[in-house]
Amino acid sequence: MSVQYISDIVIITECYANAGFADALMIILNREISSHNLSDKIHIKSIYHTPKQGIDVVLKRSIRALCQHTCCIVVIDYEQGEMRRYVNKILTRELSKFDNIVVRVSQTFCSSSHTRYLIGIVFDPRIEEALICKISSEFCKDLKKKRLIKSYRGREVVKNLVSKKCSNLLGKLVRLLLDIIRDLLLT
Repeated sequence: MSVQYISDIVIITECYANAGFADALMIILNREISSHNLSDKIHIKSIYHTPKQGIDVVLKRSIRALCQHTCCIVVIDYEQGEMRRYVNKILTRELSKFDNIVVRVSQTFCSSSHTRYLIGIVFDPRIEEALICKISSEFCKDLKKKRLIKSYRGREVVKNLVSKKCSNLLGKLVRLLLDIIRDLLLT
């Protein structure tokens, strides 16, 4: 017998560094879901990431994922120019801003009687400038370390760095996400 979740959430990321951030966020989000006795109502699917998938691929996959899940969280870079306009077209409403990290949201992409949310945690312009260099400048100054965060091994490095140095930011994001999720549970 399988558990029927009221809110099924999937997380899709653009790059290894963003996946590392999402890993750190997911740890706290799962802990908060458990502490608020919401584990029987909310299930977070694993984070999906494939190397070299750009913003357009991530957003297209997330829109398709909304047909199967109540909520999709994308962790992407804002970039500049045409891609930035594309992000704004898909994620239509700015919900909150934490320094250079913007949370944008859109509702319902899929025909359904239930409200569905696409939530974007968007680094402006990229995760390196918006977060990593601010918390540890060595990743911007040292070319090897800069390359490291863009590699497969960088996912774990970013997860550990963000977990240690960004607990306040992660806490704020988790509270915001839980508010959105609670809204989903009420609809």
